[in-house]
Amino acid sequence: MRILVAEDDRVSRALLERLLQGRGHDVASTVDGREALERYTKGDFEMVMSDWMMPVMDGIELCTEIRKLNAASGRHCYFIMVTAKTQREDMIHALELGVDDFISKPYDKDILMARVAVGERMVGEFLPMQSPLDDPMEALKEDHRALLSIASMLGTLQDELKNGIPLEVMEWCCSPALPLTLEIHLEKEACYMDRFLDRVIEEQGEWFTAISDSSFDQAQKEHEEMEALAKALPERFAMFRDNRKRMKAKIEEAAKMFEALPEASEDFEGLLRSFQALYSTYMSSVEEGVAVLKKDMRRCAELMRIHIAREETVLFPFAQKYIGEEDRKAVLKAFAGADVAAGREELVRQVEEIEAMMAALRGEGQKASA
Repeated sequence: MRILVAEDDRVSRALLERLLQGRGHDVASTVDGREALERYTKGDFEMVMSDWMMPVMDGIELCTEIRKLNAASGRHCYFIMVTAKTQREDMIHALELGVDDFISKPYDKDILMARVAVGERMVGEFLPMQSPLDDPMEALKEDHRALLSIASMLGTLQDELKNGIPLEVMEWCCSPALPLTLEIHLEKEACYMDRFLDRVIEEQGEWFTAISDSSFDQAQKEHEEMEALAKALPERFAMFRDNRKRMKAKIEEAAKMFEALPEASEDFEGLLRSFQALYSTYMSSVEEGVAVLKKDMRRCAELMRIHIAREETVLFPFAQKYIGEEDRKAVLKAFAGADVAAGREELVRQVEEIEAMMAALRGEGQKASA
């Protein structure tokens, strides 16, 4: 296996070279992160072993830059951090940024070679993905695109609530489509992450379960808040719609009575004041309903975007390194079952229809403001 070593200490670097070459690996050595990054861009390394604390560019910066290159090129490599750091928080932070494994200094050569063997096995499981049908992570990203469309729709609706929105859009907002779409995704995501956690604990040990301050715990909190908002929004939309209908019916009834009275009638002035008060109440009700809905819609859309960005930049790339071929097959089978049970195709079709209506609505708004 082609291994790139980044170590500023001459003795440690020579020891790593001798151990790795003694097991038949092809080793290239560098003295800091910057030099290692330059060598990585020009080589076809399958593994990187880096010290954490180095001059010019440290191991964390090197790992971050390599992961960026890999994301852009589709390359894979296994990254082992060789370090004297043992704090749980440091290790969790490094794992989230893309580090695959750790070897603590001073290290035992047998443990070191065992960790290298694990990395070699996992490198062999990095299979090229041909389509979303082959990769659970890509399938989840496909769901993300539908959720981002919904987030965009919620943003447009915020501006159109007071003026009125198309009946079909309002009916979709009052239906269970939004919470069901999110529920399917979160169920599939939980299946994927459960598999990942099982594998990472096998590789890294039970200490990894103590992640209360990490991105994984934060993602779960976001799940819970999004689910609560997604369930509440249809009910609030329905209340807003029904209240508006009732108030509008009352105003129309009062308007007919008002029009039927001659101006000279004794009841004209009193009815005029009643009509004005009713209209004022109607407008206040609309304003209040709009304010409540806007707040929840804004938060739900914001959460979706933040959550999706966190998963696609941190959680999914990290998790994918630990998901083997058998895991992928099992997860994809569970995904298919969840989609069929919930009627996902119909939900996606509805989202596309509503998105087209929203695009037309945005177009009309732009013409009006031009």
